[in-house]
Amino acid sequence: MNKIKLASLIFCTGFLITYGQTREWEDLSVFSLNTEEPHSTFYPFSSEKELLNGVLSNNNLHKSLNGEWNFKLYDNIDLVPNSFFKNKNVIKKWNKIPVPSNWQFHTDDYPIYTNIIYPYEINPPFMPKDYNPIGIYHKQFKIDPKWNSKEIFIHFGGVNSAFYLWINGKKVGYSEGSKTPVEFKITKYLKKGKNTIMVQVIRWSDGTYIEDQDFWRLSGIERDVFLYAQPKQAIRDFFVKTQLNKQLSESSIEIEVDIKNYSKSDSEMEIISKLYDNNNNIISTIKSESKVNANSFIRLNLTDEIQSPLLWSAEKPNLYYLTITTLKDGKVLESIGQQVGFRKIELKRGLVYLNNQPILFKGVNRHEHDEFKGHVVSKESMLKDIEIMKQNNINSVRTSHYPNDPYWYELCDKYGIYVIDEANVESHGFGYEKENTPAFKPEFDNMHMDRWVRMVERDKNHPSILMWSLGNEAGDGPVFVKGYDWIKEFDNSRLTIYERTSEHFKQRKNNIDLKPHTDVLGWMYARMGDLNKEYLGKFSDRPFIWLEYSHAMGNSNGNISDLWDMVYKERQMQGGFIWDFVDQGLAAFNSDGEKYWKYGGDFSPPRYHNDTNFCMNGLVNPDRTFHPAMAEIKKVYQDVKFSLVKNSSDVVVKIDNHYFFTDLGSFDFNFQILIDGKIIESKSLNVDLSPQNSKIIEIPFSKELLSEIYSQEMSSDVYLNITTFQIDEKNLIPSNHLLHSEQLVIKKTYSRNGLSNSNKELRVIEQDNFLKISNDKVKFVFNKANGNLENYIVSGVEFIDKAPYLNFWRAPIDNDYGNNLPLRSNEWKISSNNRSLTSIDYKTIENTVIVNVNYDLDNISSSYKTTFLINGDGEIKVKNDFSYNGNLVDAEMPRFGMNIQIPKNFKNVTWYGRGPHENYIDRKSSAYHGIYNLNVEDLGYEYSRPQENGYRTDVKWVELKDEKGIGLKILGDPFISFSAHNNTIEDFDDGVIEKKPGETGSARKRMVKKQRKPIDLPKRDFISINIDLKQMGVGGDNSWGARPLTKYLIEPGNKSYSFLIKPILN
Repeated sequence: MNKIKLASLIFCTGFLITYGQTREWEDLSVFSLNTEEPHSTFYPFSSEKELLNGVLSNNNLHKSLNGEWNFKLYDNIDLVPNSFFKNKNVIKKWNKIPVPSNWQFHTDDYPIYTNIIYPYEINPPFMPKDYNPIGIYHKQFKIDPKWNSKEIFIHFGGVNSAFYLWINGKKVGYSEGSKTPVEFKITKYLKKGKNTIMVQVIRWSDGTYIEDQDFWRLSGIERDVFLYAQPKQAIRDFFVKTQLNKQLSESSIEIEVDIKNYSKSDSEMEIISKLYDNNNNIISTIKSESKVNANSFIRLNLTDEIQSPLLWSAEKPNLYYLTITTLKDGKVLESIGQQVGFRKIELKRGLVYLNNQPILFKGVNRHEHDEFKGHVVSKESMLKDIEIMKQNNINSVRTSHYPNDPYWYELCDKYGIYVIDEANVESHGFGYEKENTPAFKPEFDNMHMDRWVRMVERDKNHPSILMWSLGNEAGDGPVFVKGYDWIKEFDNSRLTIYERTSEHFKQRKNNIDLKPHTDVLGWMYARMGDLNKEYLGKFSDRPFIWLEYSHAMGNSNGNISDLWDMVYKERQMQGGFIWDFVDQGLAAFNSDGEKYWKYGGDFSPPRYHNDTNFCMNGLVNPDRTFHPAMAEIKKVYQDVKFSLVKNSSDVVVKIDNHYFFTDLGSFDFNFQILIDGKIIESKSLNVDLSPQNSKIIEIPFSKELLSEIYSQEMSSDVYLNITTFQIDEKNLIPSNHLLHSEQLVIKKTYSRNGLSNSNKELRVIEQDNFLKISNDKVKFVFNKANGNLENYIVSGVEFIDKAPYLNFWRAPIDNDYGNNLPLRSNEWKISSNNRSLTSIDYKTIENTVIVNVNYDLDNISSSYKTTFLINGDGEIKVKNDFSYNGNLVDAEMPRFGMNIQIPKNFKNVTWYGRGPHENYIDRKSSAYHGIYNLNVEDLGYEYSRPQENGYRTDVKWVELKDEKGIGLKILGDPFISFSAHNNTIEDFDDGVIEKKPGETGSARKRMVKKQRKPIDLPKRDFISINIDLKQMGVGGDNSWGARPLTKYLIEPGNKSYSFLIKPILN
């Protein structure tokens, strides 16, 4: 398998097994001592029958060491007693800790969240002296007597960050590299009866210099620990290689099997491999015999040809099961197994092809994160993540930024997720300059290579892995070329990607010029303008895939539909991976038992840099409940597209099947006609449509309905809603699960709304600086000192708590802070709360009173007029005319609308507009026009840091009523957007913390904002409604400078809009 031998990776002369405490963790040339060579994931069983039963807990060759261990934490290495591994008496005073776990959740040590800046001074290879915690683990175990004639190994799935191992007081070895497994052969260290294991884990080692990922810095034994036994003639590795022919009708299968003879005598062995299909039928049997010399190693090659194999893809994850069994003298020694998939990955014509199709990557980045356990994720949690992805049209994942738990890949193989497997390599905090980056420091080269070799060796047999990633944000240098070349030589069946190569348009300033060493260009957060300028037409040999894009921090993921319009238009673009899947919040509870999530700065002392809530950028919360943007992702990522074919008498739809391997016959299609938001007629159809094809179909609605909707007299909105449901349960998608949807406009009206004709006269009285308008039913009171509408009473019901006012501000979202909007556009916030009344007057026309209120906005040298048209039935038409005369520069207007506070009992909300979920001008393709009902408290969304939320756009009308049905109806003229909360804009606004001299918000100089959570917000005794013409988009191309697309901004200028308020009475 062309393995790089471990000895060639380590610059050390040997490993002296002593009781002394050396500091390998501050020696860049040493990262592994006395460890086994890395190999693929497998579990030996004593027979093929037991292997096929697949119950690891019943495997007599396997012993889990997970569970409770004894534990002691020291602040630094100098406090650890020299011979702690020999003193059994002190163990009684130690604490207990679960394994696997991160010790920060069980001790006084603390989680640290930082994105780029290291939690210690950059001074390789050295680590902090005063505080670098050392965790000592202790456990006793017994060995099954049946293992006495076998070789015994101990497996650590992942230890953060470096550790030493002792067995029975004898030092066994050392390893670093937190996210790939390490094994030690411990046969000679064991004894009969009880055995003692001790593990010394160092929080920060020289290995963490290339583990500078954007995540919580945690420590401990994070993954499974177990023992396993093998015969003296043991399978130590295997590599399954499949090679499909051009027509995909036949495939070779080659199985490289590594066997080590640990005995002192030569051995004759028989090796049998079997390949089972999904129905447990054997479709291939390969046998081989070989002699293995004493204390030596051999590699066997087993080959066969498979006819008409079922192919693996994310859409159809067809798998076979391979077993490998060894025998000696006719007796079975051991059996191992692996799921196998047949698929062909190629780079041709500048595109990634899978099984002869130029697939699209509709992906997410995913950190391993648990809201209570940090980096320790359960199998149930992993399965839940796969389920969410499959049910929301996410077909691929990047294991950001390290190899994941082996079970994750089993799930991706089984249920169909394309994987970019990423090495545990990141050194962002050094910078990318040639003189700074470890990628250009030879002393780091072998450490880099070790990470790449261990990842590829472990994961090489998983069909779901289509690409290897050399790491993330680790600069570029000659070692990355070496790593690329090694991987291509070792495994030519996959592609290799690295985002930060010297070809990156932002890397050119670093004067690094290396030969190409990425098969795909993956520039993170490249905006559409960047791609038009720097990529399109310049790299015809390689596709573009965003390795990170659409940064999902807080209220975000705006304009993702625009990005995918570009993907479909520019076919050499093949998708991307959203950053990221899950918020990395850690759960906490207040005194009332309410859960919330902590983020950076909530645990660590002030001396440590933190990046506050920059870890909260997922599509789902830490508990896997959805952010509102998930609906948009599901819609944009769907593989079936619909468009209306213009027709004057029928409803004709074009359907595009964007799947690459799936016929649409496996879905039920439902078509509904809505008139003014109400479903009038539905039709269900079956549609057979092969992949990558289109079809035009006529929906057989009744002739009466078609005649009505196409008549000249029709003055209502007419929409066609389309939904598709998966017929049969498959790959964690249940039957009747909605996967695709669309709303198509047949007819959209733009009716204006004015006051009703009323025969009730109104009296106008000017008294004590108040303007009072009334009759026996209604009463309106304006304060002539400030122009405010103080009372709005109809039939004895007061409808306002606080006067409506013109508002330009929104509570800044995380993306706003990233682009400095709270400072750049602060004058709009001032204008919303500081207006000077210049005049108030009125006039009466028939039974309508018109009140004109004029204001100056001195800070922006502008003015506006609000006109109230009032009739005798209590209706008000409100018109706002804003005259801009300012000279603001680089200061977009966050919103243009009015804010009103009304009594809290009007909490039942019904609206006709886009919904049901939160939507914004640049994130609304999944929110369809309809009539929806929600309570005020359910209209909003509690982001982990308070900010603008709960918006609805393209609204024709909204009603807010109490339990008796009394309330207000607000009608657009023709449209409004609205939100309603039991909080004010000011409540959601985190403001800006004054910085100390020289202080910045982060490595990217983001603004410093308040450290708040939703539970910090008081619930107000009223409802605050925003009735807007428009609010700017939320953006999300990144969260550290990018603004929404220009078409989704509101530039300073003259604005006007109006709306109508009607009382609703019993």
